[in-house]
Amino acid sequence: MVVRGGPMLFAALAAAPLLGCDRIAGRVDPVPTACEAPSSGAEESIALEPLFDGFKFRKPVQVLARPGGVRFVVEHEGRILRIGPSTREVELDIRDRVLAGQQWGLQSVAISPADATGDRLYVAYTAPSDRGAALQSRVSVFERRGEEGYDPESERVLLSEEQLVPWHPIAALRFGPDGMLYVGWGEGAVEKWEFTDALRGKFLRIDVSRASAETGYRIPTDNPFADGPLRPEVFAAGLRNPWRFSFHPESGDIWVGDVGGRLFEEINRVVPGGHHGWPFREGFECIASERCGEESVDPVLVHSIRSFCAIIGGFVYRGTEFPDLRGRYLYADACSRSLYALDIEDGTTRLVQRFDTDVIGALDEDSDGEILLVETRDHPDDPAAIEARHGVFKLRARAAEVARDGGQGEITLRSLGCVATGGAT
Repeated sequence: MVVRGGPMLFAALAAAPLLGCDRIAGRVDPVPTACEAPSSGAEESIALEPLFDGFKFRKPVQVLARPGGVRFVVEHEGRILRIGPSTREVELDIRDRVLAGQQWGLQSVAISPADATGDRLYVAYTAPSDRGAALQSRVSVFERRGEEGYDPESERVLLSEEQLVPWHPIAALRFGPDGMLYVGWGEGAVEKWEFTDALRGKFLRIDVSRASAETGYRIPTDNPFADGPLRPEVFAAGLRNPWRFSFHPESGDIWVGDVGGRLFEEINRVVPGGHHGWPFREGFECIASERCGEESVDPVLVHSIRSFCAIIGGFVYRGTEFPDLRGRYLYADACSRSLYALDIEDGTTRLVQRFDTDVIGALDEDSDGEILLVETRDHPDDPAAIEARHGVFKLRARAAEVARDGGQGEITLRSLGCVATGGAT
């Protein structure tokens, strides 16, 4: 059931001791000691086609498809590379101002679909703080300077917030089908905060098409908190670390993979004005009993952290390479390098394939609706020592596929014993 929280949800929240049970669809069952999916029968059915002649990158975190077969590859240290059929150029280099580490750095970029020439590039990144905090999360816009790429000196900071600890900073940018810029912002690993004046732990929605001279953007009049009690930029609250999100190609609904804490990884369908539970609830489980009487939005699906290390939000598939996956939400687990497909109509999910790559850092979508996979790994202790060793791949069907069910039938979380019998998958 999806419900919306009232103003009382947005007071200071405190996390209580964690519970040790899965609670799915109203039932409580012990957490499985292991929930490792066996081979799906789809092994070797999907080929990873290296893009850019196998060129390796320094911790890539995003691929952005552009018209004419051009793609931008975003490197965590602060570079954006423009790669065309026969070119490879630096579009923007802001390594001089990016504070890069394990989960923080140059996080995401976006260009409005209405901007055919790509004159403005919107960038989410973390910078050193000048106020004694661990870092500052920012959304900035850069202007193009002709064939030379984007001008680092043209930066205009649109949104910023100091963060006391570096974990779970600003996460992702994407333009919605309504032309608005949406921002996924992590909660900064802080489980106590005053919701009303913070950007962290939220989805934001701003209008950059009619920029205010003062702020560089306007507040959409239909934003759910345009008149309070939260900051007017806020679209939804209660997120922990919404690393990647996307829009349903038909309904426009926002689908997000929210990285969990000690219990669950979540897939959420974002509700405007809704509170998605964190930090008083994780998955379906109450972790702060004094707040759990408040209404919040149920996740669509959860995975126990005993089987997942970090969920990677994906896309409702609209390509043609895998006809049986069309209309399903494709997402991944970073460490097991596994791709899953969720049927958003009946809630069943299945393991599609495990890949022989390094950690999956992101899934992206090419201009033809096919899925791109970004291979990456966190920085070592010395970020300067990181090597160009990670690739970008396109998922392709092999000529002779192994039967997807391997004679076992559809593999779901329920069939693996990962959720309660009779509950949600």
